Amino acid sequence: MADQRFPRAARLLAKAQFDAAFQAALRFKSPHFRLHVLATGEPARLGLAIAKRVVRDASDRNRIKRHAREAFRRARTEYHGHDFVLSAHAAPTGVAGVEIERELAQLFERGCAPR
Repeated sequence: MADQRFPRAARLLAKAQFDAAFQAALRFKSPHFRLHVLATGEPARLGLAIAKRVVRDASDRNRIKRHAREAFRRARTEYHGHDFVLSAHAAPTGVAGVEIERELAQLFERGCAPR
């Protein structure tokens, strides 16, 4: 069974790490989210930047983050060699959690696909 934790080493924490991913040339978009991808060659890491001006309610922002971490955690070993920063550009209000996770999983897959 794969490691089911989401350890600190799998998270982007420093501003410099976020900035490097934001400046990377690879960006992918889905109906609600934007994904910035930086190829690193190291174990996959995830950073979340869900803006308050896009998703006003704190509980909705936390719900999005929870589903994003879960979608990433499930297939983290498949995303080896990439840093991801996820941001929302449209609030997914009224969308079921399963649908959010499916949208995010597809977005992560697109980010890892060979170019």
